[in-house]
Amino acid sequence: MKIYYITPSEPLADEGTLLSTMLGMGVERVHLRHPACSEAELSDILSSIAPDFRSRVVLHDCHQLALRYGCTIHLNRRHPVPPDDYAGPLSCSCHSLDEVEAARVDYCTLSPIFDSISKPGYTAASFDCLRLHSLLVDRNIVALGGITPDRFNDLRDMGFASVALSGYITGDGVSAHIIERLKKCFNS
Repeated sequence: MKIYYITPSEPLADEGTLLSTMLGMGVERVHLRHPACSEAELSDILSSIAPDFRSRVVLHDCHQLALRYGCTIHLNRRHPVPPDDYAGPLSCSCHSLDEVEAARVDYCTLSPIFDSISKPGYTAASFDCLRLHSLLVDRNIVALGGITPDRFNDLRDMGFASVALSGYITGDGVSAHIIERLKKCFNS
C-alpha cells in the first residue's frame, strides 16, 4: 500500500525535518496543505525539507513555489489551474466518481471513503462499487477519509493501491507519536 500524507491546516513544530523523516521512511508524497500560511512561511518549511525529497512534496497553495523548490502541485478550489510556466505532475481532490472521471491529472484523492478523523461531521460517501473498481483499473486514485491501518485490507479488497492519511497520523501533533503511527501503517 502506497502511503500519502496530508498535513493539517496549521504547520507542526519543526515540520520540514518531520516531513523529511516521513519521506525518508517511504511516504510516497507529502501534501503541504496550509491555506493560511504566507508564501514566506511555506518557503521556510520547504527550505527545511531535504532537497532530495522536495520533488515528492505537493503544494496546495503558493503554487509558484513549485518552480523554485521542484515540488508538484495540487489543484483545488482556491487554485484550480497551475501557473502558466509549470509543466510537472498535477493532483486534485475528488468527492464523487463523476469528478474522478472528469479529472485530468496524474492522480486524485477520493473522499470520504470512511468517516473523517480530522473533519468531524464529514461522513463516508456511498460510491458505486462496480464503477469505482472500473475507475481504479484505469486511474491512479488515492483513498482518503477516515483511513487507519486496520482498514488497509478492506481498501485493498476495494481495489485501492494507495491511501492518504491525515488525522490518524497527525493525532496530537507530537513528532514521536507521528513517526510511531506511520511505522504502524508501514507494518500493516
